[in-house]
Amino acid sequence: FFCLRIRRPPRSTQGVSSAASDVYKRQQLDSKTYQIKDWAVNCISLSDYFLTNHNYAQAEYCILSAMAVLPTDPSKRKKLRNTIALQLGKYYAQRLANGIQRMQMNTSIESLGSLNSEATR
Repeated sequence: FFCLRIRRPPRSTQGVSSAASDVYKRQQLDSKTYQIKDWAVNCISLSDYFLTNHNYAQAEYCILSAMAVLPTDPSKRKKLRNTIALQLGKYYAQRLANGIQRMQMNTSIESLGSLNSEATR
């Protein structure tokens, strides 16, 4: 949730509480006071939502955002790393399955919204 809210451009109709929330989230990122697990789990959840809607660029961005907050030492946060790796595998499997469907049906990427994904079943 944080990664997308922070990156979006400010709106002129934005409410005071929403603007304050954005400032708070930016402060968390700048000071590195966010919870790594919460950040990664939120990114994975968003990635899953985007995969369901065949929005692969945003899904990949969320997975990479989750990976970016992990410590550089691979021996730390092993369970969280495995969860992110599982989501990355799901992402690749679904892209491959939809690519095969498009090739077999000779359809464009714009028509993916109407296709049922076999990878998520």
